[in-house]
Amino acid sequence: MYKAVFRVDGSYRIGLGHIMRCLIFAKAFAKGNIQPLFIIRDFEPQISSLIRASHFHVQTIPNTFSPEEDAATTTNFLNQNASSFLITDLINTDNVVFRQQYERYCSIVLRITQSFTIAFEDDVSFDQPFDIKIIPYYGIIQGDLILNKKTKLLLGPEYFIFQEDFIEASRSRREINRKATNILVTMGGCDPFNLTGKVADSINKLKNVSEIHLKVVIGPGFHSRSRKKLQEILEKYVGKYEIVLGANDGIMASLMLWSDLVITAGGLTKYEAAVTGTPCIVLAPFPREVEMSKKFAEAGTCLHLDITNNILNNNLNSMIETVLRNHNLRKEMSIRGKKLVDGKGLERIMSQIPNQSL
Repeated sequence: MYKAVFRVDGSYRIGLGHIMRCLIFAKAFAKGNIQPLFIIRDFEPQISSLIRASHFHVQTIPNTFSPEEDAATTTNFLNQNASSFLITDLINTDNVVFRQQYERYCSIVLRITQSFTIAFEDDVSFDQPFDIKIIPYYGIIQGDLILNKKTKLLLGPEYFIFQEDFIEASRSRREINRKATNILVTMGGCDPFNLTGKVADSINKLKNVSEIHLKVVIGPGFHSRSRKKLQEILEKYVGKYEIVLGANDGIMASLMLWSDLVITAGGLTKYEAAVTGTPCIVLAPFPREVEMSKKFAEAGTCLHLDITNNILNNNLNSMIETVLRNHNLRKEMSIRGKKLVDGKGLERIMSQIPNQSL
């Protein structure tokens, strides 16, 4: 049996979006009779459990490994398993900051491995010779850069990967209610900036809060302290509220469709809002997310708020009230979001993998 090794990381601090994306990709390989194997840093045991729940093998490595040690472990694992594919999804908040370490890891692995290599990236100028580089974000353009002749670039949201429930939701027509009362707050699989409680507290200060039905998602990577603090905040909430645990079992798409407005910390979730046609406010907690969310807002799919100072002020309340009151704005966001992404990204990516590699 052919094998595909996924080198990806996730944690409470860096988030779970890359793990979830690779799990979707891995399931596509498994359907093609290719066995997925995972290598992750041992940040937190629940990350390994999340992958094993999908019946995939996980090899953990110390989170203190240097790029050289990480690369040596990756290539040894590839050789031991005679893997045909290596898929890396390592552009998380850590590797954006420590870019040189990430590039050193890639350089070593690509020099040694004979596997067909696929990388999820966010920077077209990073010119390491992967066989396929996927940058599935809005606003990414190749420009006039001259890249190596080996790499095939798959650029833009048409290559964004979604879970099956979102693909199904993308096929349905989205009706935008004239009166908006349902707000979904979701910060992804974890909430390293502790934004969930802050947003709930902000919503509680709205003038018409008694009419607002609030649903709050607590992802599998949420810290126990964050959960306790959130519960304390919600106990003071004047309107109706619900806490949704997990939300990785196929219910996120239905939550999006229920919502008149979703508030998220950006990352990959804003694309899930777009594909379901859900009006969205994106809170950008660090500079790279500010840049990407600004581009996304320019496409008319959302409003975005720069909170790199980690403070939510009256701007959020004003933004929420604007979206809830303006039916035409919400309708336009919905239309533009569904035009931006169509849910066929995984299908397009799989079609680009040469048959002789399978």
